[in-house]
Amino acid sequence: MAACVLVDRLGWVLQFALGLLAFFILIFKRYQESPRRSWRIWSFDTSKQALVSAEIHLINVALARAMMEHGHTNDSCGWYFTMVLLDSTIGLVSVYFLLKWSSWFVHRHRISILYSGEYGTPPRWKPWFAQLLLYNTVMLIEKGLVSLLLLLHFVQRVGGAILTPIGNVSPTLELVLALVLTPFLINVMWFWIVDNFLMKGDDSQRSSYKFSTLQQEIGTPPHSPQSPASSLASYELSTFERLLEDDGDSSDGDELIYSGASPHRE
Repeated sequence: MAACVLVDRLGWVLQFALGLLAFFILIFKRYQESPRRSWRIWSFDTSKQALVSAEIHLINVALARAMMEHGHTNDSCGWYFTMVLLDSTIGLVSVYFLLKWSSWFVHRHRISILYSGEYGTPPRWKPWFAQLLLYNTVMLIEKGLVSLLLLLHFVQRVGGAILTPIGNVSPTLELVLALVLTPFLINVMWFWIVDNFLMKGDDSQRSSYKFSTLQQEIGTPPHSPQSPASSLASYELSTFERLLEDDGDSSDGDELIYSGASPHRE
């Protein structure tokens, strides 16, 4: 019985088709956005994921061939299928938390060049490249963690247990299932979730972070159920009024009156 092969002509054609399908997923996602990213910003955002995903895909193919050569089976599709399952479960969870932590770290230390989805006006390549390196580092860490799981014997048997019965009927059907159908369904979820991290973050969250940082620098204003923006405005107003009172005490008798818009003398 012929074995499923990842890197023959059919395998490369199916991999290219999978890449195109993933690209159209991100186009569809853009049209669901409100407000919608410009095509230029969308290209900057999605190209980060496209390049890193292509790199991870090639790593998966290489690992599948290596495991096949050193394992007990000549079915590289089974190994690739196992890695896709690991990436979409344990891998996706680890990437989620790594991206959350890296986002917190970047904003905590105000590394503005790494603010996701912000490239300057007009957009520049330097922030894009820095953010690409950050995301690539996250994905390589994830791939390293997932690859360690392949050393476990019961993990090694997962892909083969699922695909072997199908491969016995048709190696081509096994190839399509391992390389197109399953990765496509997983990539829909993966690309959608990760794109939300790689695009520009929520301005309201960033404002809340800046407000909390300002509180630490100039003191905590009185507690209030107001939003951070309105609370900050009230705090600045009370601070300004105290400054006016101090100025009034040190003046030659002129009375300063704060009308709510700007101070003037009478």
